[in-house]
Amino acid sequence: MTDVTDEAPIRPADELTGWPRTRFRLLGLWIAVAVRMRAPVWMTLPAIRSVGPLLEDRTLVPAMAAIAPQDVRRTLDVRYGRSPAELLDVFRPFDAHGPLPVVVWVHGGGWIGGTKNDLRPYLAVLASHGFAVVGVDYTWAPEAHYPTQVVQASRAVEWVRSHAAALGIDPHRLILAGDSAGAHIAAQLARGLTDAGYAARAGLRLAPVPVPSIRGAVLTSGPFRLGPSKRDATMGAFGDLLLRAYTGHRDYLRVPMLRTASLVDDLDASFPPAFVSAGTTDPMLADSVALARALDGHGVPVEEAFFPADHDPELPHEFAVDLRRPEARDVLERIADFVRRRTAELPGASIDE
Repeated sequence: MTDVTDEAPIRPADELTGWPRTRFRLLGLWIAVAVRMRAPVWMTLPAIRSVGPLLEDRTLVPAMAAIAPQDVRRTLDVRYGRSPAELLDVFRPFDAHGPLPVVVWVHGGGWIGGTKNDLRPYLAVLASHGFAVVGVDYTWAPEAHYPTQVVQASRAVEWVRSHAAALGIDPHRLILAGDSAGAHIAAQLARGLTDAGYAARAGLRLAPVPVPSIRGAVLTSGPFRLGPSKRDATMGAFGDLLLRAYTGHRDYLRVPMLRTASLVDDLDASFPPAFVSAGTTDPMLADSVALARALDGHGVPVEEAFFPADHDPELPHEFAVDLRRPEARDVLERIADFVRRRTAELPGASIDE
């Protein structure tokens, strides 16, 4: 268990000069050509992972750290499994009494990157509303292929539930949550844990959780259509690369299990109540809206946090975890209210009646 440590600063792309800037541009050109030509994943990902940090907003993490509350206990880098990537963080208000509801949050990163560490300030703010919040790491693709990441998230849930007494949480008041690719992992986990038949079709060997214990799902900026429309309409060539990395198949549309992972196309009323959000210019907006509509069509209680198309300013992918934005703070308050109401509900009752 360790505290957050500062890493050596990485200069953002707009501050590069000379050879570093030339190198950055050449890498960008190589990535664009390689992605368009469907080059093998092993040829493309190293360049993407090296350029990615240069494209990030380097002010976000320090700004979020300044926002993070000080009255939240942080237990960091706890091992929940044998893989080096199987680590989790636990956030809990210092002054909380009694077993708390728990939100298990899976980070994004296109399945090929990302880390729970960048979400620590955000998850601490969420925990300050009176919950235990767990941030989960998993093995990136293509180092591990689907459905490994979903199974790892299940393993994290199993660890949290088995350590409920020590963590001061209520294992029967569980919310599954995630952002971007993590939202897809969390949603598929929710689908598999509440429908054993679906889990079998999807090839998901999950640690069992009593269905009434899963009180809801919080899903922000997630991809939920992984069928033919994904490559051609929603994510384009880059989405094609991500799915090749995630599945380990060049022609991933022929992989039967991927069809079950296209959650919009494989839902029923067993899915837990959901909170769904995406930004106005988010490439995942159409997927998020489609999921919300599909859930509603199956009679699943769903709450939406979408904004008018002409909203000013534009709200990009993952805007909700940037609490410098008033819209993100509003969404977080709505998430906290959703968690509070859903976890206050008695198993078998309905707060919608």
